[in-house]
Amino acid sequence: MMTGSRNWKALAGHPLALLCLAALCIRLASAILLPNITHPDETFQYGEQAFRVVAGRGLIPWEYEVGARSWLLPGLQIPIVAAARAFADDPMLLRTMLAAAMSLLALLTTVAAYRIGRSLGGTRDAAILSALLAALWCEFVYFSTHFLADTVSAAFLLLAVAAGSSARQAWDDARPMPASRWLLCAGLLLGLAVAFRPQLGPAAVLLGLWIAGAIPSARWLRLLAGGLVPILAMGLLDWASWGSPFHSVLTYVRANSGGIANIFGVEPGHYYLSRELAVWGVATPLILGTALLGLRRAPILAIVSLTILITFSAVPHKEWRFVYPALPPLFCLCAIGSADAVAYLRRRLPTVNGSTMFAAAALLWIALSLLSGVRGAMRPVWLQGSESILALEQTSRDPQACGLGVEPPDRWMRTGMSRLRSDIRLYPARSGQDGHYNYAISFEASRSRFARGDAGFAEVGCFRSDTCLYRRPGGCTPGGEELRADPEPAVRDMLDRLDVGPAKP
Repeated sequence: MMTGSRNWKALAGHPLALLCLAALCIRLASAILLPNITHPDETFQYGEQAFRVVAGRGLIPWEYEVGARSWLLPGLQIPIVAAARAFADDPMLLRTMLAAAMSLLALLTTVAAYRIGRSLGGTRDAAILSALLAALWCEFVYFSTHFLADTVSAAFLLLAVAAGSSARQAWDDARPMPASRWLLCAGLLLGLAVAFRPQLGPAAVLLGLWIAGAIPSARWLRLLAGGLVPILAMGLLDWASWGSPFHSVLTYVRANSGGIANIFGVEPGHYYLSRELAVWGVATPLILGTALLGLRRAPILAIVSLTILITFSAVPHKEWRFVYPALPPLFCLCAIGSADAVAYLRRRLPTVNGSTMFAAAALLWIALSLLSGVRGAMRPVWLQGSESILALEQTSRDPQACGLGVEPPDRWMRTGMSRLRSDIRLYPARSGQDGHYNYAISFEASRSRFARGDAGFAEVGCFRSDTCLYRRPGGCTPGGEELRADPEPAVRDMLDRLDVGPAKP
């Protein structure tokens, strides 16, 4: 007992270790207890394709027909998918292992935030508050467990800020060798951020100029040497995958500049700002106020965040996740401003214990994170898509399940073979095909033919969003037309007009 007590006291003496532990635990608990889908991309553009490589089956969206996506992010998931399947053919295990991998990456961003607070904020208080916000702010907890280009690139971008600040500090201390190593590291991290999310290019350029200096020098060469490695690797991967270097980037730009992205919705220029204000709610004054206070010490953090916001705001098609990379630098800025505010109060109120003031600031941020996370715009996202996850995992737990019909078939984006046991086939739930599946999921349960007992199906259970699962006795007849990830007619017409055809790997 005494040994355990001493261990906890030792851990409490290292706040970064405590915060990393808290970050890991809260993310794993969130992923397991509150399963959700941020966007279908995390399934079909990344997870499903990694699953397809490992299992030999999976839905293929149009992006992987024309080569508009890089295999870089699915490639990261392939070892995780293979490891999960080596343990058990269980979609819940796969989902948990993917979330665990992203949670570990989030620990690196917590460490990076600590380093940024220490080097740019100049105090231990700024470092601890930066790490605390990176570990516990509600948007970070929500997004960081999802394998998306936005979340992965955000982690590398923040790590690049930390490496860049270390490089600058080494140069200031006249330590050229460590500075050179940090420059290479910062360049590599910037290159990774851009390789995963090319739209971060403008922010990466400005950050690179801050790291290496605005005047051309040998520092530029070191930074570029590091940055070109992952970008060239991505080009070579495209060459091997699609038949030409940077094919995915060029095809993506061609397709989306032609108007395909707008088919999925357009938003006004103020969308991201409005969305964030709706999420932050009563925390908005503190966030904006402390960010302004932090500008004196770390203007580069504001520049990076604003550049990302402006870059994505200029594009008509907008999704909340797109600007996620802007948030970690912003909240590091808030932490630095908060530490300065605490330092000011300590000078003005010498009779009040300084540790108490710091603890109050930390508790205030934690309370506002909880409040923002359970109210308003943030509240519904914690269970977004959970009905699909739970229905497919329930199907997978039945050893007699052999096929799942999807009603209506154009809702394929809410399913995915990677979310099922690998011996269960997916079918469009059409009359005449009912013998090929003994489970059916309806995303329009209020008018489903299965709800009427059609073809002998009975309700197993219903979930959120008018989603119900049905089962019939017996097995499945082999064959039949399996479910396809067919694009919307408007997307197919646009691809034809733009003359974007199948890639030639």
